[in-house]
Amino acid sequence: MWKKILCLVFAVAAAAILSGCSPKMPEHYVAFYLESPNRSGIVDFQRSFTLPVIDKEVRTGRDPVFNIDSLSDCVVSERVDAELGVSSIGLFFRVKDETAVRMRQIAAGAEGRRLILVADGRPLGFCVVTRNFTRNDLFFYVMTSATGQEARDQMQELCFELNSFILEFREYKEQN
Repeated sequence: MWKKILCLVFAVAAAAILSGCSPKMPEHYVAFYLESPNRSGIVDFQRSFTLPVIDKEVRTGRDPVFNIDSLSDCVVSERVDAELGVSSIGLFFRVKDETAVRMRQIAAGAEGRRLILVADGRPLGFCVVTRNFTRNDLFFYVMTSATGQEARDQMQELCFELNSFILEFREYKEQN
């Protein structure tokens, strides 16, 4: 009788220890989806996102071209369009080294198309793919109706949130 009780206690303790050591999958996610070419048929795209503020629908492939595992972090950044002389605030993403090769592959056939920044299923902004697209070109115009300091504050909050998602995922991967 005592043996059975002792075995049961050890089994329950072992299960509790094992379940406590296994971290749960993070619930937040960040990914980049590539816009489908204009000439694509219904077979070529599987998803569509509506960019906030401008309410523009963008059709993309079903799967992201980069997911949260490709990202190192993001920072608030400002880009000046040389032709228009307009300054835009947005997010610049740093990616892991192994992502650089994939970026060159995408650039070879996607010049002028956009990468759509999606967090937890919500489209936040876009980045235009250029012919010589590199890891230094991952500046995303984030859609917001705010301007000036309010826009900068919103970008800082969003950047902090996305970096926490990236860090949470990285910690999860390291533990598994």
